[in-house]
Amino acid sequence: MKTAKTISDLLVTLHLHTKKQKSGTVLHCMLVILGNKEHVLRPDLVFVKKDRTDIIRSDAIYGSPDLVIEVWIPNMTNFHKLTVSEKKIYEEYGVQEFWIADPYEQNILRFLLSGGVYREVEKSELFPNLEITF
Repeated sequence: MKTAKTISDLLVTLHLHTKKQKSGTVLHCMLVILGNKEHVLRPDLVFVKKDRTDIIRSDAIYGSPDLVIEVWIPNMTNFHKLTVSEKKIYEEYGVQEFWIADPYEQNILRFLLSGGVYREVEKSELFPNLEITF
């Protein structure tokens, strides 16, 4: 229940913010196809800036979104998948920001791509003034 609620809350918060700012598109559970179909992923939420929305098609996103958000489910397999495997893929394909939302600890780990490598940051560059509450 906490995971689904967190996804819904983030979706609404980001959607309202991006609609007001006219900054891009937020989507839920869309397939993301990276490379020449080398990686096909389905993140919880994605954001694509308005000047890049041509990568969004009816069946999938073909290319790197600007932001990927995954909501953590408390088990070690999921933790490893998010913090190592998927994070590395998004890093490799140039996803500008990667967030891991933890509904149980009520926080978000934010990673910003800098020099081809993710580093953890306190604030998002894409949404520097966005307040997120759990």
